[in-house]
Amino acid sequence: MYVILILILLPSVSGQFNRRYNSTSPPIIPNPEVKLNILDGVLKCIAKSEGVSEILFKFVEKAINKTKEEIEFKDIYRNGINKSDREIIMNCQRDEFTNIIHSTKTKRRMSRSANKFNKFLSLLKEKEKYKIFSIKYMKGMLLLFLCIILIYTLNWIIPFRSSVLGDKNLGRKSYVRSYNLEELQTLRNYLVEKLNETSGLVERDEEGHLIYRDYKTVNKEIEASMKSVSDKYPRLKGYYPDIKKALCSSVLEWMNIGGYNYPYTMEATYNKYITKLYYPSLYAHEISHHHGYYQENEANFLSYLGCIKSDDPFVRYSGYIDAVYYVDEAYFEALLSAVGEEEAWNIYKKQPKIKEQVINDEIEASKEAKERYDSESHPMEKLSGAANDAAEKGWETQEALLEGNYYDDVVGLLLYYYDGELF
Repeated sequence: MYVILILILLPSVSGQFNRRYNSTSPPIIPNPEVKLNILDGVLKCIAKSEGVSEILFKFVEKAINKTKEEIEFKDIYRNGINKSDREIIMNCQRDEFTNIIHSTKTKRRMSRSANKFNKFLSLLKEKEKYKIFSIKYMKGMLLLFLCIILIYTLNWIIPFRSSVLGDKNLGRKSYVRSYNLEELQTLRNYLVEKLNETSGLVERDEEGHLIYRDYKTVNKEIEASMKSVSDKYPRLKGYYPDIKKALCSSVLEWMNIGGYNYPYTMEATYNKYITKLYYPSLYAHEISHHHGYYQENEANFLSYLGCIKSDDPFVRYSGYIDAVYYVDEAYFEALLSAVGEEEAWNIYKKQPKIKEQVINDEIEASKEAKERYDSESHPMEKLSGAANDAAEKGWETQEALLEGNYYDDVVGLLLYYYDGELF
C-alpha cells in the first residue's frame, strides 16, 4: 500500500522541475504542503511497521526533501520575484525551448545524411569482394605513384646529372680552363660578324621583309645538320620526331616558355606563339633534350651547332641570333665587372655592331607573333599576371639549382668549342 501511494505522489514531485511553459502566466504548482503532510504520515507508518527495507525509507525521505524544495521554490516565486522578473523568466524559457527545437531539427538532418552514408557503406560491405577490392585498389594507387616516380627518375633526374656532352674533361661547374675578357670579346665579335653576314643571305621579299620557312622544312634541315655532327656527339643519331604544338601555349606564353620535353613520354613540344625566327633554334634545343642532352647549356650549345651547320641561311640566321644574345650579354657584364660602367660603354661602342636590319627582323618577327596571339581568344588571360610572377620565381630557382649548367652557361661551351680556332 505504501509503495502504491508513493508512486502516485512521486511523479508530481519529481516532475516539477522538468515542466515546460508556453505562456507568460506563472507555472501551475500542485499544493506541496498537502503532499508533505501525506509523506510525513507515510514515513511514520513505515517506521512503526516491521520488515520494511532501508531502501523504502530512503525513497520516502527523498520524496519529502523534494517536496520541501518545491515549497521553498513556490514561496520565492510568489513573494520574492516581481511581475517583470517573471516575464523575463518566461521569455528565457521560450527562447531555450526554441533553441532546443532548432538543434533537434539540425541533428535530425545530420542523422538522416549519416544514415544514408551508412546505408551506402552497408551495401558495399554486403558485397563479398568489397575488402578484396579495397586492398587491390590501394595497392594499385601505390603502384601507380611508384611508377610515376620511377619513370621521372629514369627519364629525367638521372640523365640530367650526367656529364656535360659526355666529355670527361668538362665538369658540371667549370670547363677545361678559365677564359679571359679578350677571348670573350673575340668570340662575341666573331658571332656578330657571322650574324650580320647571314642576315644578307636570307630570302626576303621586295620590301626587304624576311620570308619565313615552314616548320616541316625547318625540322628536316635541323635533323640533317644535327646528324652531321653525330660522330662527335653520338646521341644525336637516330629518329627525329616532329615537335608538337603545346595545348597550353597561352600559359607558356605568359610564363615566357618557348617549349619543353614532357618527362614521362619524352615528347618535345613548343609554344605556338613564339616568333618564327626563333623556331629553328627552339626546335634544335628541344630535340637535343629528346636525344638525351638534358642540361640547358648543352642543349643550347647543340642547338647552335644544329643551326649553323645547316645549308639553309634562314636556319643559320636563327642560330646566330640566339647565340649572340647570350654571348653579347655575358661580354658586357664582364666589361662592367672589369672596368666600370662608363669605361665599359666606351669599349663596347668600339666593337662591331649588330646591323639595324637584324634588329628590324627581330622586331617584325615579334610583331607577327603578337598578331597571332591576339587573333585567338584566351579565356584564362586574367591569370596571366599570376602565371608570370610564378614563372619569374621559377626561373630564379632553376638558375640557382642549375648553377654552371643554365641557359646562359652556353657561353662557356662556345668558348671551349672555338678554343684553338679563334684564340
